[in-house]
Amino acid sequence: FFFFGWQRSMFQGGDFVEVFSAAGSHPTAKCKLSGGVRKVYSNRIKSFALALEPGASTALRLPKDDGKLGLTQGLLVLQLCLDAEHPFSVEICLSSPRLSRQRLVLSTSLRETKVSAHHIRSPLPATLPR
Repeated sequence: FFFFGWQRSMFQGGDFVEVFSAAGSHPTAKCKLSGGVRKVYSNRIKSFALALEPGASTALRLPKDDGKLGLTQGLLVLQLCLDAEHPFSVEICLSSPRLSRQRLVLSTSLRETKVSAHHIRSPLPATLPR
């Protein structure tokens, strides 16, 4: 991996930073929402979560405006609970320190991986562990 030469000071004050949590009174205040997005309490995880209704128009964008998060962490971890009966896609936009931009799209609707200079579109298994 390309993280070996990085200094700890390059990260946001430590080994990790929490970018989003569904806890709190207004967890989506800094998110742009469209479609059916609601905050629910899950007994399974014993915490609040966001439930996104199935549909092409449902989306959650972070940050709310067209700005950048500016994260410099070496890893990105997403904790998701997915419904096996509905398609799922996630799009992650990355930029390098030299401002080169790439887009990563992972989806259960894709059949094959396609790679270009600035885009990667890759299928997620239709039978993701849920």
